[in-house]
Amino acid sequence: MPEPPDFTMPPFFVYIVESNNIHEIMDGKSEGAALQKVLNFSGVRVKYHTSLGKQDLPIQLGRAPGYTYEMQAFPVLHISAHGSLRGIQLTSGELVTWRELAELLRPLHHFSGSNYLLCLSACEGLGSVQVALATPDLPLFGVVGTSKVVDWSDNVVGYVAFYHLLQKGKTIREAVQGMRAASGHDTYAFVHGPTAVDVFKSMFPPR
Repeated sequence: MPEPPDFTMPPFFVYIVESNNIHEIMDGKSEGAALQKVLNFSGVRVKYHTSLGKQDLPIQLGRAPGYTYEMQAFPVLHISAHGSLRGIQLTSGELVTWRELAELLRPLHHFSGSNYLLCLSACEGLGSVQVALATPDLPLFGVVGTSKVVDWSDNVVGYVAFYHLLQKGKTIREAVQGMRAASGHDTYAFVHGPTAVDVFKSMFPPR
């Protein structure tokens, strides 16, 4: 079996869009904001916005092309939300399916020529491979996430390690191994766009 493709990242920045639930907001728990603070210490360039619901999510995601132009760097879109195999849940309680998310990401997709990394800090975030399949002739570069339910603490520690290692020049798969070791959660994975169809079939077998 051939080795899966691996990549060393060019200069990059991380754009975090966070939509946590109302109880976490009231308790002052913010995975995305915590990640932003640590990445600033690591020298990783980062932008951060929150989204409350479907009304403003297109606005927040629509900032990505402008930030990519401003930074002149490879975009990493980091979405922090509660998730499932169906999609992500916003602060409002609304569900955004993976297919709906793909539509919202079309501006970034076309601006970057599909060259962006989508990182899902959400339970079962690898369900987002469906985003990669939304434009089969031009699949996005790749997705990082987990196929299982995951604690916020694991996501914070895992993604801090992941971005820090990328900044140090490690390959994406080396950085994923690092995030697994740091978080103690072993189902984090990197799916390269063209291989998303195989992952989709394994996660969503025909009934």
